[in-house]
Amino acid sequence: MTNPVNESEHRHDFGKVAIVDRVRGGQIQIRKLVNETAGFKIVDGNLVKMSPEEIRDRKRGARIAVRKRRGQEAKIERHMHASLKKREARLG
Repeated sequence: MTNPVNESEHRHDFGKVAIVDRVRGGQIQIRKLVNETAGFKIVDGNLVKMSPEEIRDRKRGARIAVRKRRGQEAKIERHMHASLKKREARLG
């Protein structure tokens, strides 16, 4: 299976955009344009430079999201291990 990020890339004047496929069960679910250039975003299929305020707000949001995700993942892992222990105890 090939790496979907490197599948097809397009060069622009000031940035780089890739088409990324989300594959589930061997089927392509979503084919999406993804920006690979810091400080730019995709608007109507074109790369547009973000304002400093937007960059700052996105950074702040990313920091909050990382903290939230860490807690959620820890909870999932705790529940999974408890479930596996129960299973081992019952089935041996």
